[in-house]
Amino acid sequence: NKMATDYSSVQNAVYQRQLASTPEEHLAVHRSLHCSSALINRIALETTLEGHNGCVNCLEWSADGQFLVSGSDDLHALLWDIDHRKEATRLYTGHTGNIFSVKFVPDTNNCQLLSCADDRQVRYHDLVAKKTLNVWSCSRARVKRLATVNTEPHLVWSASEDGIVRQYDLRHPHTCGGSECRNAIIDVHHISGEPQCKCIDVNQVRTEVLAIGCNDPYVRLYDRRILSPGNPQLTRNMSSCPSCMYYVAPGHITDSRNLQRTSKPPYSTTSVTYVNFSPDGTELLVNMSDEQLYLYSLVSEVNPIRYDIHKADVVQPSRRHILPVSYQMNGQKRNQAASLLPSDQENQIDMCEDTNEHSLAPQRSTSKSSRSATVAQILRKQGNDCYKAKRYFDAVQKYSEAISVNPTESILYANRAAAFLARKWEGDIYDALRDCETAVDLDPSNVKAEMRRITSLAELEWTVEAQSFFEAFSHSKPKGSTDVQNIKAKMDNILKQRGTGNGHSRDSGLPSSSLQAWEKVTREKSRDFTKRFCGHWNAHTDIKEASFLGQNGAYVAAGSDDGNVFIWEKKSSKLVRILKGDSQIVNCIQWNPCRSLMATSGIEHIVRLWQPKGLHNQEQVIPEGDFADVCKKNQSLMHVNPYAYMLMHMGYRIPFRDGDPDNNEREEIQDNQFMGCRQS
Repeated sequence: NKMATDYSSVQNAVYQRQLASTPEEHLAVHRSLHCSSALINRIALETTLEGHNGCVNCLEWSADGQFLVSGSDDLHALLWDIDHRKEATRLYTGHTGNIFSVKFVPDTNNCQLLSCADDRQVRYHDLVAKKTLNVWSCSRARVKRLATVNTEPHLVWSASEDGIVRQYDLRHPHTCGGSECRNAIIDVHHISGEPQCKCIDVNQVRTEVLAIGCNDPYVRLYDRRILSPGNPQLTRNMSSCPSCMYYVAPGHITDSRNLQRTSKPPYSTTSVTYVNFSPDGTELLVNMSDEQLYLYSLVSEVNPIRYDIHKADVVQPSRRHILPVSYQMNGQKRNQAASLLPSDQENQIDMCEDTNEHSLAPQRSTSKSSRSATVAQILRKQGNDCYKAKRYFDAVQKYSEAISVNPTESILYANRAAAFLARKWEGDIYDALRDCETAVDLDPSNVKAEMRRITSLAELEWTVEAQSFFEAFSHSKPKGSTDVQNIKAKMDNILKQRGTGNGHSRDSGLPSSSLQAWEKVTREKSRDFTKRFCGHWNAHTDIKEASFLGQNGAYVAAGSDDGNVFIWEKKSSKLVRILKGDSQIVNCIQWNPCRSLMATSGIEHIVRLWQPKGLHNQEQVIPEGDFADVCKKNQSLMHVNPYAYMLMHMGYRIPFRDGDPDNNEREEIQDNQFMGCRQS
């Protein structure tokens, strides 16, 4: 019984905490208990906090976890006493527009607050006296996010849609005058189009690192020690101000061939709505509109998949993504020779029970390794069954969980690549290519991974690389091989589609001739993601958050336009929980720093609190058996025309493609799938 096993692990952790001989050991056990699998599997709605008269756009916990502050369209900030689950203070902020972000000022005993809003202002408040201490009106557009750092409580940073990041010192009043603001530290107007800063965060461990998200797919990381307040124009040129450390972005977006060609419709734009550093400061979580949720490593340089073509029959990866640190392989050029397989092998997963057939990974004799291999074997078999039943979401879930248990098994990556290729959600094809590269790294004789790599390249329309790998593969096969003919037919079909101009063009701040040379180079060198979390829907609000859960950050969560809260296990990227968090849209998710307690909010005028409860008291929880349908619907709606979406709100039945690559019929959204009409 999985629940019993998890509960037993909590009991063991409590016992280990009693035996802890050092404060460090005690703290480690406490962190593991703060957000364990046993607690996540029991999290459910605990209560609701009512008091606002508008959408609740932002939440913030106090450092001691005793208080929660919320900001709303009603222009008020409410301080909630969590012990008594009631309103402690109601503050009229003085803003004249929707409040987008609130922050406690560190080291003020929860007595001082910062806020920013649609009225272009940043305000500094005293919660005890209920008065405003200072107002900054430097921004020329909406101020979307604020950031603070515990080691420098007198500083606050803001990101605004005028493309400027500003730094304020609470000790010094400031009145902005003239065209240049001495509080400005970063200017992103070197980006083509109309650049907007959407979000910002400061690393609480490495406090010199600052990350900002804009209305393009790139997250920019800066060393704020090199930034020069009052001279933001220096950040427009890397050669004069090397404060920008690097960019991070999904590899399938940053590839130059995809910049003007995309499967997304013209009205779909990709921007960053939220960035969040992990509790240990080693990772960055990024939520993107019209895309998925991505995790980036700040300690390992994970480069996107790119290839150098030297000869017609030789393809060598020029920059490889990183395997788990303890399993990195030698990046030497591999032998492209492949043995003959039956004609249907490309589309079949590996059903063999002997995991060593295609794996060269060494097998350890320890009992722990043996148990891990056995668990991975069971999960792989379950994934195979899901794949055969065309339940590709469930297949990806099982394979991902198996990989987290046994990350050196080549077959698992090859099988998950097959599931990605069949599912075809946003980013799946590129992730399939990454899995194929990992599978071949672990086992150069894995022919299925080689074949699926060619298919992935063809689907990505990387035709030069696909052709080169195809030629190397065909040379190892007999003349007239069915495998060769099938792959060739796929490639020809893709080339034909390209010729008809079925792709869309876009310009979401992507490289163009107007960009500076260093900006183009920096974008091309953007670091790739380590994990991708799928299932939620982020399209209709640009304040949708994503958060690490627990002091170890073992889980991540995000809101969704379908009104649900999605929780994933970080290690395996497996979706483990879906909670009904709002009747329309969930924007905010914040985990209490000291308790197993989560706060969420969205379009409704209330704040919901979630905590672990009994298995028979699971309110507002979606059953695991419905996960696939919920996520499938969200992926289908991700690129719905906004005018069609408006008609859906009015009750019209809008035909659209279901999202299942195996279903080519056009279907209609059922009446019970409509979100409630919003008042004008």
